Amino acid sequence: MKNLVITSILALGIAAPAFAQSQLERSVGAEAGQYTLSELVLLKSKADEDGNDRNVYLGNETIDFAHRHLHSPAALAIFDELAAEQDGNF
Repeated sequence: MKNLVITSILALGIAAPAFAQSQLERSVGAEAGQYTLSELVLLKSKADEDGNDRNVYLGNETIDFAHRHLHSPAALAIFDELAAEQDGNF
């Protein structure tokens, strides 16, 4: 009996954050697993604000321009000039 109680307490302790997160997800209209628990809390707290205070930017998308080679032709020309100057100085 004692083992059953301990196992039940451990199972509920582990499952409680998952239940809370799913409730938060439903309350802000998010899909399961789309946001972390802290992001969901932030979204819920901002939902009652007015105007620009209601907007939330989580910064989830980061674009690494250098590794994707998304620079403009003008920027690439400047980078090439800088690289050539550096090569000449060293």
